[in-house]
Order: sequence, then C-alpha cells, then structure tokens
Amino acid sequence: MRNALFAFIALLLLPAPSPAASIHILSGLAEDIRALPGDTHQGTIIVQNISDEPVEVIAYQKDYRFSSDGSNEYGDPGTSPRSNSGWVSFSPRQFTLPVKATQSIAWTVNVPERADLRGTYWSMIMVEPVSTKFAPPMPQGVSITSVLRYGIQIATTIGNDAETGLTFTQLNAEASGDRMDVLLDVQNEGEVLLVPTVWVEIFDQAGRSLGRFPGERKRIYPACSVRYRIGIPGLSAGRYTALMVADNGDDHVYGAQLLLDVE
Repeated sequence: MRNALFAFIALLLLPAPSPAASIHILSGLAEDIRALPGDTHQGTIIVQNISDEPVEVIAYQKDYRFSSDGSNEYGDPGTSPRSNSGWVSFSPRQFTLPVKATQSIAWTVNVPERADLRGTYWSMIMVEPVSTKFAPPMPQGVSITSVLRYGIQIATTIGNDAETGLTFTQLNAEASGDRMDVLLDVQNEGEVLLVPTVWVEIFDQAGRSLGRFPGERKRIYPACSVRYRIGIPGLSAGRYTALMVADNGDDHVYGAQLLLDVE
C-alpha cells in the first residue's frame, strides 16, 4: 500500500484502551476521479470486521501531505491548499460491525462550479476501530496500546490543462555488501497527481547497458515528494553511469544521470 495504511503506538501514563480486534477495507485505498466543475461522483468504502467480536468503527476526514524524508502531515480538513475535503460528504460516520460482518460507507464528491479549478485536489477519509476495553498497566505504570487506522485517498482531478512537472531533488547511492542502492528523491512541482513508472538503467564505461532496474510505483501529489530506493545487485569494481527515468505514461518523461564508483 502506498501511504494509505498507518499504525500508531502510544505510550501512556494511565491505563489505555486495548486495540479493537481488527477491521479490513475490502474496497480500494485510493479513489481517482476525473471531473469538471459542477460534477458529482459517488462511491463506497466497504469495511469488514475480521475479528471474533463486534467492533465499533468511526470515520472522519483529514488532509494529507508527505515528503521524501518520510514525514507525513495529517492536517485538519481544509487546511491544505489543494484540499477537496469540503467537496466530500460521507455516511455513516460511526457504526457497530457484528462479527465477520461488512458495512458500506457511502461517499459523494460535489465539485464546485468554479472556473479557477485546475489540477488535482485531494483529502482522506480515515476509518478506524475504537474500543471501550482497557489494558492493564505494565510494571512501571505504563501501558501500550495500538490503533490501526486506514486512510482512503479521495483525489479529484479537474480538467486536462493542468501544468505537469517533476524535479529530481536528490541523487545518491549507497553501497551495502555486493549491492548498490540508488536513492532518488522526486518532487511534484506541477498541479496534477502523478504516478510515474521509475527505473534506473546502468551503463558501463563502454556505454553498454547492464540492465534496467524498476522502482516501486508511488503516488505523488502536487507539492509532495517521495523517495525511491532502487537496488542494483552484482556490480563489480569500476565506474558506471546510472540513468534515472520517471515516465508518467504520457508526453512527460523526466531523466537524470549519476556516476557510480564501485570499489
């Protein structure tokens, strides 16, 4: 999953709620909508109780941004410059799931009638279990509780004329045994969500290609950045050229080169 499933562990000085046994999202963790101003789109989030007891579930909204350093921001709805949280409504916001049962959360996106809308706007619907049980404290009066929550990204892209732009903000390499890891930080400087295909192609000093090594596909929202770590195994000592390519599957292809010295 890409930036959609999150586990949080809290250390508390007082007895804390134990985790509700568990839920699972049967529908997708990202909804990508192509729309025009004034459009309405609908969908459902399907939640399943995979535990052996009833589970109380809550749903709420957050804005979402992330950076290549691994940090994530879950802001209040409407605080991000490209938040669409005000366009999104959903129900129910709280419900009890019987054992092994499923429940649908219906969502609707009402795009405003605004001529200035262009590019991708997004937010998240968070879904998590709650529990009224309490875990006994550990010997020093500290107890541990974990809360598993899902974030379902609702992204709306308006029109087809948004600016597209990717920048490689960091190129680096790390050696680990007989493996070389190429590190590539990519910033989305455009106005539209990109999910590029990224790879590294290695060339020796004679210009011969030694292979193409793919990276994981990642969602990159405007003003967000991600880090790719692409492993290159089996390079003998010598100098190589790493050609890094990000291809968005349209007319937009981005590339950079990095010299690798393997000792």
